[in-house]
Amino acid sequence: MNDPPESITPPPLRRFRNPNDLALVTRIMLALWIGSGVVVLVADATVLAATLGGSAMTVDRAVEGAVAATALAGFASVGTGVAFIVWTRRVYTNLEPLGAMEPRYGTGWAIAGWIVPILNYWRPKQIINDAWRAADPNLPLGQNTTWHDAPVAGVVDWWWALFLTSSLGVVATVVLPVSTGTAIVAAIVDVVRLGAAVLAATVVARLSRRQTARSGALRASWWDEPLEPATSGRRWWPAVAAGSTILALVLIGGLGGCGDEGTDNPNGSGPLPPTPVLLEPASGTTLDTDNPLFTVRNAQGFDYGQADYTFWVTVASTDRHVATVVVPAGHSTTSVRFDGPLLRGATLAWFVTAVNSSGAETASGSATFRLPPVECETTADPYAKSVEGFWVPAVCLAQNAYNDPEEALGPPNYGGNAVEGFTGFVSLGNGGWVDVDMQACAVDGEGRDVRVWQAVAGEEVTLFASSSPEGPWVLVRYRNSCRGRCGFDLADAGIEEARYFRVQDGELFPCPGDTSSEGADIDAVQILNPAS
Repeated sequence: MNDPPESITPPPLRRFRNPNDLALVTRIMLALWIGSGVVVLVADATVLAATLGGSAMTVDRAVEGAVAATALAGFASVGTGVAFIVWTRRVYTNLEPLGAMEPRYGTGWAIAGWIVPILNYWRPKQIINDAWRAADPNLPLGQNTTWHDAPVAGVVDWWWALFLTSSLGVVATVVLPVSTGTAIVAAIVDVVRLGAAVLAATVVARLSRRQTARSGALRASWWDEPLEPATSGRRWWPAVAAGSTILALVLIGGLGGCGDEGTDNPNGSGPLPPTPVLLEPASGTTLDTDNPLFTVRNAQGFDYGQADYTFWVTVASTDRHVATVVVPAGHSTTSVRFDGPLLRGATLAWFVTAVNSSGAETASGSATFRLPPVECETTADPYAKSVEGFWVPAVCLAQNAYNDPEEALGPPNYGGNAVEGFTGFVSLGNGGWVDVDMQACAVDGEGRDVRVWQAVAGEEVTLFASSSPEGPWVLVRYRNSCRGRCGFDLADAGIEEARYFRVQDGELFPCPGDTSSEGADIDAVQILNPAS
């Protein structure tokens, strides 16, 4: 038996509790968490790709996948956190049995340090530091206070630095709005969290082995008991790593194939149809929103990673263009939501075309649908009430003397002459336009439904209609000859009712010209067939 110096007091070693079993559980949970973290990384990378080149709906779908992946990882995170805290308490309660006297904190802080806000940014690291120092193999074999000065391995410092960085990064991604920058931050945070988890597993293994080794050395020194082997835990690591990888692949496959289950039919999974099949909105549907979700079943050879889909919305009876958007193909189905509202007050049609990487093209059939009625106000005044938008080329604005869009409001009041000057109209320059809100709605009736009063000389006027001040603007008639006044029929556009009108110059004469009133000169806009 070795005889320690008489000045050294033996530690209360009988109270030592081997941490290796809890270390094993903790490392298994960390491995599973790493597997789920890989899923989150893939999901966040998908969000990043969507923000760089996808539509708003593509981004929404990617964000939904990332949220689902984060929720799955959350379950693993809770289990891992509990296991790590319990293991932390085990190794900290071993300080005195290993001879480390006068610990800085009570054993309760091994748990509370993780829970108390603000304090949890440094107290857990102090707890692990002390546990590491107390198991230093160079300490005297007995009770001592010199352990306070023992060094801490760099792996502990790096683990905590990555852990804090990832924790603060998670808060940032939650607070910030969805954007390319946020998606990049989220992907970086995922990588940092995975690094922190790997280092945490290393800290758990090495600290547990250090404590077991010191316990064995103390037993051999004081009681001549055989050294206990320091369990490395390496035998289980390949199996757990393989299991976590399989788990990650399964979860990635599950997230990537959401919505793919079903029977062999155009609306479900199974073989893809030869041409795209429209799923929603179904033909003949009346919707309760003016920004619905459009979904198409992909065609063979035009699936995920193979093609881009163009979604088209038109006025059903006239094929007048309403909106278009291009998105990459989804898994089995492709969905999109347009960035703004669509046109109310008309029966609309939608269809898709697709082009794959080899240049081949395909197209779906079409389906019709309707949106809610136009929101109209009741008023006996048939003239425009407010200006919603105005644009004239800068070179025309610099030359023209009649640039106040408010002159297009109210009843016609054009006056003056070329010698003394004109009043009561706005000049639109080369292709300029003014958007007006009628408040009331014009409806398609007998003959002309809308009149534009145009002053000074006979000049062409183009008219667009919409149910929203943001558009979309649908062409009613292009370059209608307008000497004094001219009428427009909503039936030409297939529109049944409209509240907003864009009056655009149709003369298209380049500026600078030889007058101070280049372009169509708009005096007033009038409803001829009001909604009853």
